Amino acid sequence: MRVNAKRFSDEVARAMGRLPKFLKDAANTAGVAVLTDDRPPRHPGDQPDDALFAEFIGPTSLEFASGDSPHPPTVVLYRSTFESECDNIADFREELYRTLIHELGHFLGFDEDKLADV
Repeated sequence: MRVNAKRFSDEVARAMGRLPKFLKDAANTAGVAVLTDDRPPRHPGDQPDDALFAEFIGPTSLEFASGDSPHPPTVVLYRSTFESECDNIADFREELYRTLIHELGHFLGFDEDKLADV
C-alpha cells in the first residue's frame, strides 16, 4: 500500500494520540522528537530483507534526565517500510502504533528482550 508524506504524518499523529497516557507524558516531558523519513538508511551488514520500521536515537529517559547527552531523544519512522510491509490501512495503523510503543520503550530504557515481553 502507498501513502504520501502528508498522509504518513497524519497517521503518525493519529497513532501518537492513541498511546497510553504514561507513554505520552514521558515523551512530552522529555521533548522526544518523532520524525518521519522516506526510507531507512543502509548500514553495513544489512540484509536486503531487513525491514527497519523505525529507530530510536539519543539518550534514554535516565540519561536525558541526568543531562549527560547533548542530543535530544528522537524516534525516526520510515514510511517505505510501512508501505512495503502492510497490506491495508488497518495493518498500517496497527504496525505504526506498535512501532511507536516499541521505540518509546527504548526511550524508557527497555532493551529488545524486555520489549518483546511488552
